[in-house]
Amino acid sequence: MPGALVLGIGPFLLSLVPMGPPLIWIPATAWLAWRGDYGMAIFLGLWGTFIVSGVDNVLKPYLISRGGNLPLVIVLLGVFGGLLAFGFIGLFIGPTLLAVAYSLLLDWVADNRARQPVK
Repeated sequence: MPGALVLGIGPFLLSLVPMGPPLIWIPATAWLAWRGDYGMAIFLGLWGTFIVSGVDNVLKPYLISRGGNLPLVIVLLGVFGGLLAFGFIGLFIGPTLLAVAYSLLLDWVADNRARQPVK
Protein backbone atom coordinates (compact mmCIF):
# COMPACT_ATOMS: atom_id res chain seq x y z
CA MET A 1 0.00 0.00 0.00
CA PRO A 2 1.52 3.35 -0.96
CA GLY A 3 1.86 5.91 1.80
CA ALA A 4 2.01 3.33 4.58
CA LEU A 5 3.90 5.75 6.82
CA VAL A 6 1.16 8.37 6.47
CA LEU A 7 -1.48 5.69 7.06
CA GLY A 8 0.33 4.73 10.26
CA ILE A 9 0.92 8.23 11.60
CA GLY A 10 -2.50 9.58 10.57
CA PRO A 11 -4.60 7.51 13.00
CA PHE A 12 -2.06 8.19 15.75
CA LEU A 13 -2.52 11.94 15.35
CA LEU A 14 -6.26 11.74 14.76
CA SER A 15 -6.79 9.60 17.85
CA LEU A 16 -6.85 12.84 19.83
CA VAL A 17 -10.26 13.48 18.27
CA PRO A 18 -13.11 11.03 18.88
CA MET A 19 -13.96 9.20 15.68
CA GLY A 20 -10.74 10.50 14.08
CA PRO A 21 -8.95 7.30 12.99
CA PRO A 22 -11.85 6.15 10.76
CA LEU A 23 -11.04 9.18 8.60
CA ILE A 24 -7.92 7.23 7.61
CA TRP A 25 -8.85 3.56 7.63
CA ILE A 26 -12.28 3.82 5.94
CA PRO A 27 -10.91 5.45 2.76
CA ALA A 28 -7.96 3.02 2.80
CA THR A 29 -10.41 0.11 3.03
CA ALA A 30 -12.48 1.53 0.16
CA TRP A 31 -9.32 1.99 -1.93
CA LEU A 32 -8.27 -1.61 -1.35
CA ALA A 33 -11.74 -2.86 -2.32
CA TRP A 34 -11.76 -0.64 -5.41
CA ARG A 35 -8.42 -2.16 -6.47
CA GLY A 36 -9.93 -5.63 -6.10
CA ASP A 37 -7.90 -6.64 -3.04
CA TYR A 38 -10.98 -7.79 -1.12
CA GLY A 39 -9.15 -9.91 1.44
CA MET A 40 -7.00 -7.03 2.64
CA ALA A 41 -10.01 -4.67 2.48
CA ILE A 42 -12.01 -6.96 4.76
CA PHE A 43 -9.04 -7.39 7.09
CA LEU A 44 -8.40 -3.63 7.28
CA GLY A 45 -12.10 -2.92 7.83
CA LEU A 46 -12.33 -5.42 10.68
CA TRP A 47 -9.01 -4.27 12.15
CA GLY A 48 -10.08 -0.64 12.02
CA THR A 49 -13.51 -1.34 13.48
CA PHE A 50 -12.58 -3.61 16.35
CA ILE A 51 -8.96 -2.85 17.19
CA VAL A 52 -8.32 0.78 16.28
CA SER A 53 -11.77 2.27 16.94
CA GLY A 54 -12.55 -0.16 19.74
CA VAL A 55 -9.51 0.94 21.69
CA ASP A 56 -10.03 4.58 20.80
CA ASN A 57 -13.73 4.88 21.65
CA VAL A 58 -14.21 2.31 24.40
CA LEU A 59 -10.95 1.60 26.21
CA LYS A 60 -9.71 5.20 26.53
CA PRO A 61 -12.93 6.55 28.17
CA TYR A 62 -13.05 3.46 30.39
CA LEU A 63 -9.51 4.08 31.64
CA ILE A 64 -10.23 7.78 32.13
CA SER A 65 -13.34 6.98 34.20
CA ARG A 66 -11.43 4.51 36.39
CA GLY A 67 -8.65 7.01 37.04
CA GLY A 68 -11.01 9.78 38.05
CA ASN A 69 -13.74 7.83 39.86
CA LEU A 70 -16.30 9.01 37.33
CA PRO A 71 -18.95 6.86 35.67
CA LEU A 72 -18.04 5.87 32.11
CA VAL A 73 -21.22 7.48 30.78
CA ILE A 74 -20.18 10.87 32.22
CA VAL A 75 -16.78 10.64 30.53
CA LEU A 76 -18.26 9.59 27.18
CA LEU A 77 -20.87 12.36 27.28
CA GLY A 78 -18.20 14.85 28.26
CA VAL A 79 -15.87 13.88 25.42
CA PHE A 80 -18.48 13.81 22.66
CA GLY A 81 -20.54 16.72 23.99
CA GLY A 82 -17.45 18.83 24.55
CA LEU A 83 -16.25 18.12 21.03
CA LEU A 84 -19.60 19.10 19.54
CA ALA A 85 -20.01 22.21 21.68
CA PHE A 86 -16.47 23.60 21.80
CA GLY A 87 -14.54 21.86 19.02
CA PHE A 88 -11.10 20.38 19.67
CA ILE A 89 -10.63 22.15 23.02
CA GLY A 90 -13.95 20.61 24.09
CA LEU A 91 -12.21 17.25 24.36
CA PHE A 92 -10.66 18.60 27.54
CA ILE A 93 -13.33 21.09 28.66
CA GLY A 94 -16.33 18.73 28.29
CA PRO A 95 -15.24 15.95 30.66
CA THR A 96 -13.86 18.51 33.11
CA LEU A 97 -17.13 20.45 33.27
CA LEU A 98 -19.19 17.29 33.65
CA ALA A 99 -16.84 15.99 36.37
CA VAL A 100 -17.24 19.23 38.33
CA ALA A 101 -21.03 19.19 37.85
CA TYR A 102 -21.18 15.54 38.91
CA SER A 103 -19.14 16.22 42.06
CA LEU A 104 -21.30 19.22 42.95
CA LEU A 105 -24.46 17.15 42.44
CA LEU A 106 -23.16 14.38 44.71
CA ASP A 107 -22.24 16.91 47.42
CA TRP A 108 -25.62 18.62 47.13
CA VAL A 109 -27.52 15.31 47.42
CA ALA A 110 -25.40 14.23 50.41
CA ASP A 111 -25.96 17.61 52.11
CA ASN A 112 -29.73 17.43 51.62
CA ARG A 113 -29.87 13.91 53.05
CA ALA A 114 -27.98 15.06 56.14
CA ARG A 115 -30.40 17.98 56.73
CA GLN A 116 -33.63 15.98 56.52
CA PRO A 117 -35.10 15.18 59.94
CA VAL A 118 -35.40 11.55 60.96
CA LYS A 119 -39.02 10.41 61.29
